[in-house]
Amino acid sequence: MPEVLPSHPLNRWYPIRWPGDSQAAEAFAEKYFDSQHDALAYAERRRVELAPRRVSGPLPSREDPNVWAVCVEVA
Repeated sequence: MPEVLPSHPLNRWYPIRWPGDSQAAEAFAEKYFDSQHDALAYAERRRVELAPRRVSGPLPSREDPNVWAVCVEVA
């Protein structure tokens, strides 16, 4: 799964509404992928490693519509 970066300047922080929370919190875009399939596979692997609640995505990148972000909750 090759990681890619959007071609524009990055803001790697995404507002995410986590399950059970009433307000959005900041999540860090840990990795970006040029394939939704690769991003989903990475997100599933990270959910096993960290816990399902701490991983969000894949989400379309705000900077590049052809790139997918996988975000993690930062404690």
